[in-house]
Amino acid sequence: KVFPEMELYGNCIEAIEYYSSIFTVKDVKITTYGESPKTKQMNFSEQGEKMVEKAILTLDYNGFSFSIIMSDLLMAALGFEQPICSMPFSHVFTVVTSDESRLPKIADNLGVSAGADICKDRFGVVWKFVKGTHDAVYYSFMVEKELEEVKNYFSGIFCDKILFDSVKNILAKGATDNKIVICDAESGNILPSAKVTVVDEDYNELEKCYNVLVADGKSNLSLTQNNGLISGSLMDKYGVCWDFCSEICVGRR
Repeated sequence: KVFPEMELYGNCIEAIEYYSSIFTVKDVKITTYGESPKTKQMNFSEQGEKMVEKAILTLDYNGFSFSIIMSDLLMAALGFEQPICSMPFSHVFTVVTSDESRLPKIADNLGVSAGADICKDRFGVVWKFVKGTHDAVYYSFMVEKELEEVKNYFSGIFCDKILFDSVKNILAKGATDNKIVICDAESGNILPSAKVTVVDEDYNELEKCYNVLVADGKSNLSLTQNNGLISGSLMDKYGVCWDFCSEICVGRR
């Protein structure tokens, strides 16, 4: 499975509540810094203990489910002031709808005028709206290079583990899970960078993908397997950050 990963600076709970008010909530699991075994011994303030170490928010859009990993940066939980450039990742989602009458409500909740085909919400997330034959919300890479080149690059690495497609191609297809949409960075729009987490218990499969991506990119954390748990991180040649793991540990609901 592939999950977009949003990192915030102390306002993760606010973001969870915000997106929960726009879409239907199917599930939400949250572990705070005060609860996490990894950070329990750290010196947090009462406010820092309540910040989100890891959360998985699963939302529903007219029968289509999508999940987002969300967290507060550790620096925020430890009480450091927010640096000017503290949010290196922005994110893009493509909303496909078979009924355009649904879009005004989403646009209104996002605080943009109905009829806009692209907007940015108050957390810096970019939303792209398109008319199609089905209803879905896909995480997207907005790129300036040849779309087909980028799609083929990632498709060749992940094969059928993660599907990559262009906006043009998805409009006539049915809804598909585990898909990332490659869309054009139109003139005048900010080109965001992306961060995603790939979850798979098969170390060999993750290692194949990791090795190809890191060959053209840069390793942040070498891929390792300890006591059955897999972890690794890199930035690919397009500036996309990939985290690899065997499971996502999130506690209470």
